[in-house]
Amino acid sequence: MTPGADPLANLKPIHLPAEPGWWPPAPGWWLLALSVVVLTIGMVLAWRHWRRRRAPVRQADAELARISAETDAVRQLSALNQLLRRVAARVYGPGAASLAPAQWSEFLTTHAPAGDQNPLRWQQLAQAPYRGIDASDDTLSIDALGMTRAWIQANLKRARPC
Repeated sequence: MTPGADPLANLKPIHLPAEPGWWPPAPGWWLLALSVVVLTIGMVLAWRHWRRRRAPVRQADAELARISAETDAVRQLSALNQLLRRVAARVYGPGAASLAPAQWSEFLTTHAPAGDQNPLRWQQLAQAPYRGIDASDDTLSIDALGMTRAWIQANLKRARPC
């Protein structure tokens, strides 16, 4: 090096690094993408589980709507009893659906929702298809629809999904 020479003259210009590319993403973006995928899968599985658990309720509601359109009170009460027996068989096992009318009305009373455990009402509902009713007595069938709907909603909460 010669005296008086500029030591900086021999330096090469500064080279800036290249701009970072968009691929591959930083680890934080991978973590975010993974968490979105896991969350989406979890939500889909939870939704399917909820739909599966609600399927019996939807089926019972559809059946109740069909039964409520029935004009013959004896047929309507018979259909309500059959629906109650199917729900009881699903929730409590097949033995519950094969009970005789007296035990059936006791079973309905025992498993009735709170505040609706009047044995006489459930006995009327359980025995109405067998004893027949007056054509003018439509208050029982209207009340029976509400009783059945409340009983099914209260008891299907105990059912396990398919």
